[in-house]
Amino acid sequence: MNIPVFCVLLAYAAASVYDTVAAGSGRKRVVKPLLMPLLFLLCCVYWQDTDREFVYPLLCGIFFGWLGDVLLLQKGEVWFAGGLLSFLLGHISYAAGFLSRASAHLRTSQAAAAAAVYAGVLIITAFRLVPVSPKKLKVPVVVYMTAILFMSYTALLFAAASSQSGVLSFAGSLAFVISDLILYVGVLRGKSDGAAVMGTYTAAQLLIALGILL
Repeated sequence: MNIPVFCVLLAYAAASVYDTVAAGSGRKRVVKPLLMPLLFLLCCVYWQDTDREFVYPLLCGIFFGWLGDVLLLQKGEVWFAGGLLSFLLGHISYAAGFLSRASAHLRTSQAAAAAAVYAGVLIITAFRLVPVSPKKLKVPVVVYMTAILFMSYTALLFAAASSQSGVLSFAGSLAFVISDLILYVGVLRGKSDGAAVMGTYTAAQLLIALGILL
């Protein structure tokens, strides 16, 4: 890994730590929106060594992730809905990238088995969260859960069809699921663990990108 990339990773990690330490202060609004642009810079450093068609969905996912970060910093249902939609589009973008690489090496039996597992996770999660969710969020929550679990499912297919680097993207997808689960449970309880959400979210975005770029 070259020096510019290493510097970007350090900056990314430092920004995440700073954001966690400063949680609840006004400075958090300055640091958090910088995370995704730093990741975008990482992609630009590796651009010349990577299949461009494969990177386009990643760049779209990063953009929608940044947009979601900005929207969720605002307060209000409209901003929350906009942030949720942005991250949903980001998950779809990541999934498109994973499928573009995994489709040529797909084994129907393995894909079906993995799909059954993820379908089970979706049903169990929905069974636990939907009844305690506000009425207006019940459908959006199911749609979003479906999207993020589908993204993780495609990341698993990508990991199975690619080299060891694909495992990083799959690990990132799992971290994304955990991060959003912690966030939403915190919203329902009226108390969110900002450090856990930010830590897993930062790891998720970074691991997904590294799995594609390395």
